[in-house]
Amino acid sequence: MHNDEIKKGKRPFVKTSVAWKIGSLITQTDAFSGDEGKIALIIGDSGHGKSVCLKQYSEANKNTIYIQLDQAMRSSLIFSEIARAVGIETFSWLSRISASVIRKLRERHVIVILDEASSLKVPQLDLLRQIIAVKSRCPLILAGNSDLLKTIM
Repeated sequence: MHNDEIKKGKRPFVKTSVAWKIGSLITQTDAFSGDEGKIALIIGDSGHGKSVCLKQYSEANKNTIYIQLDQAMRSSLIFSEIARAVGIETFSWLSRISASVIRKLRERHVIVILDEASSLKVPQLDLLRQIIAVKSRCPLILAGNSDLLKTIM
């Protein structure tokens, strides 16, 4: 790493046990996906390196879509971000965007990673399951803190 990268706040990626486990989980989720995409959860407290590992995995694997969510994102914006990542026009109704996403994702092998998914509500999680895992047949990786697990339970 060069000194100018250190000054800009960039740190080198370190292959930790957390990174290995996250990579292994994504690979296994992808391998188990078939007629229907499987869903994996990555749950951990803030600061344990989930986001860094997921971004690094996404950069190394071009068949991966990485989207970092925030609490203000509604379903339409989440699907617009997914659509944008696969090269689809995003100025439309949610139903049209999701139909386009399904068609595009079925054309190619894609792993969808949604980071900071703790703020998702049950209806959003169900919509993501239906569109990404069931209809598009893509693996879906959801990462967040224990609030995500509580919502799912």
